[in-house]
Amino acid sequence: MRRILIESARARNSQKRGGDRQRIASEDFVGSITRDPDTLLDVDAELGRLSQEDAGAAELVKLRLYAGLSVTEAGQLLRMSRSTAYENWDFARSWFALHLPPVST
Repeated sequence: MRRILIESARARNSQKRGGDRQRIASEDFVGSITRDPDTLLDVDAELGRLSQEDAGAAELVKLRLYAGLSVTEAGQLLRMSRSTAYENWDFARSWFALHLPPVST
């Protein structure tokens, strides 16, 4: 059991697996963006780029960030199934992780 835990910890910390990055909850992500005006401006600029790539994901992000809706609520407004809404939200979070500098909390 000890070897399994040690190998798991090593894998989590490896650079290949993103060991230098810290996880933040999506609620913290949303809250930290709206508190920092510079980050909010960066996100708004990137939303334009995201909407060219995936309009549905961009609309979902707008409803999450600016209207404060949950993923499920935003998906219902956009007439998406719950699973599609979460897939779009996961895609958008990954997309922003690649295109924006890390958010400091």
